[in-house]
Amino acid sequence: MKNNPSQKDIPQGWKAIKLANVFEFKNGLNKEKKFFGHGTPIINYMDINKGGGLYKKNIYGRVDVNQSELIRFGVKRGDVFFTRTSETLDEIGFSAVALDEFMDTVFSGFVLRARSRGKLLVPEYSQYCFRDQSARKEIMEKSSYTTRALTSGTLLNHVNIILPPLSEQNRIVSVLETWDRSIKKLTQKIEAKKQIKKGLIQDLLTGKKRLGGFKNKWESLTLGSVGQIVTGNTPSKKVSEYYGNEFLWATALDFKGVYIKDTEIKLSKSGRAVSRVVPEGSVMVTCIASIGKNAIASKPMSFNQQINAIIPNKKYNSEFIYY
Repeated sequence: MKNNPSQKDIPQGWKAIKLANVFEFKNGLNKEKKFFGHGTPIINYMDINKGGGLYKKNIYGRVDVNQSELIRFGVKRGDVFFTRTSETLDEIGFSAVALDEFMDTVFSGFVLRARSRGKLLVPEYSQYCFRDQSARKEIMEKSSYTTRALTSGTLLNHVNIILPPLSEQNRIVSVLETWDRSIKKLTQKIEAKKQIKKGLIQDLLTGKKRLGGFKNKWESLTLGSVGQIVTGNTPSKKVSEYYGNEFLWATALDFKGVYIKDTEIKLSKSGRAVSRVVPEGSVMVTCIASIGKNAIASKPMSFNQQINAIIPNKKYNSEFIYY
């Protein structure tokens, strides 16, 4: 898909068309806070942000509406919904499609409803075609940005799409749904393994379950006796020379796995000189805000005051302390 796809870019049998010729767009329902929390199901921003298909059983929002609002903001199978606003352009215009026969359901003012003008789109195909990278790119390009990213039916009308015949849409959906089912099964297996590991960690690290060949009693120690504990600091933000791209400086945002291998913010040589540096193998623990997140320094690094670092004595293992 391109902004103006030429005939040679379009597969045989497919056609290029603007969304204005596919959908009729409508803004969602806006009401005072007191009307929410009870009443009629309402499709909200977060329902759309998840993407894919929308089903009645997964719609938890509620709002009090009158009959006129129910008619004007109603939901039908095949309706495609787009998020209307976001903090950044790369999160604008996410979509999801109603795949149930919805009854007595409305949609919120943070969402746009795109209702088909004819039989050009298989509903199940809609959950995939607007997630395509080129479609996302054009939706972003057709959006506006001031203090927030915004899109509208008027802007989305100008987005181009190339559509296969309905029969080919159905075949494509069949292939993609097969992959979705496979991914779902694998995800369920991974989650089951994670739960097993969680229980195993609890058993092994409390001594409830002992490994073969080990019978000695465990010791009860304070962390202070395991190693030195150091609290990080933040070089003054007023001194721009302290920040650069040379030396790692960890914050809670860098806790993304067992090891911290890189940091979003880095220090200069002068910044590192006024920071607190711990050696490779130090166990970092967040102590403010998201308390108790752990990670291991994969190399010497500085860190901010929201983090405490345990520098283990030589006889203790960093990975064991981490777990």
